[in-house]
Amino acid sequence: MITSTSICNDALLEIGAERIVSLSDTSKRAIICNEQYEKVRDYVLTCHPWVFSIKRVQLAQLADVLAFGYAYQYQLPSDCLRVLKTDEGEEYKVESDRVLTDASTCFIQYISRVTDASKYTPNFAIALSYMLAAKICYPITQSRELVSDLRQQFLRTLQEARSVDAMAMGTPNDFEVDEFLNARY
Repeated sequence: MITSTSICNDALLEIGAERIVSLSDTSKRAIICNEQYEKVRDYVLTCHPWVFSIKRVQLAQLADVLAFGYAYQYQLPSDCLRVLKTDEGEEYKVESDRVLTDASTCFIQYISRVTDASKYTPNFAIALSYMLAAKICYPITQSRELVSDLRQQFLRTLQEARSVDAMAMGTPNDFEVDEFLNARY
């Protein structure tokens, strides 16, 4: 079973450090993992629209009137890391924790902050462990060379994980055909 502690232990093993029992341990390794885990997790979540992290919701319209630009503003969910799109392809802008648009209703698809590690796919967990290893490596080992190697391994693993995840997404969305490209055929 994938847990935040198992992901941290995978990262620690990559740098040649001893495992921890939990993120609340008082060891230097656990303290560093605890400090970095959430930031690194959120970073890797935003690197790709992972199937397990995508949500769709209707946003609550806010009563405040905007000074200029758009007619309406909507409150983003507290677990929103990145807006992927609105349902109608409506023009929008994200500012702070709000979506600004001229649409009188707003449905979005977004990447959510998934904190339950048991929902992670194995490929995501491996990519996360490599990025976490790169982040915690120097404070524990003082090896810049190992940090560089781990970042490269993260990028390779991320590419593979994204590819596998994209295959699980189902039927691809229709794409708009460019007239210029169409003229070439």
